[in-house]
Amino acid sequence: MRQAAKDQLLECHENRWLSIRTKLLEIGHEEKDFPANSFRWKEITRQARPLTPLIWRRIQPELEAIIARNKPGQNTTATEVIVIDDAEDFNEDTPMLDLD
Repeated sequence: MRQAAKDQLLECHENRWLSIRTKLLEIGHEEKDFPANSFRWKEITRQARPLTPLIWRRIQPELEAIIARNKPGQNTTATEVIVIDDAEDFNEDTPMLDLD
């Protein structure tokens, strides 16, 4: 890839990130809560495509969920599931997953 093309790609990545960062800060998130090591966060924020209103509506809930999971003191397990190996292990005291 030529240097000019690389520079343009980096500029597109930076512009998208700055747009996302600005929007997240505007809705009350703090930059200290942005995850540094989340693969999915990087995958969403480091793209060459510009941030459009449609893209923002699609990615905002996911970014906010990632932020919530990565805040200090937050439990990173969304749900706890118990797997029953045998029917004999199932009894009235076995916790059930409520799907409603």
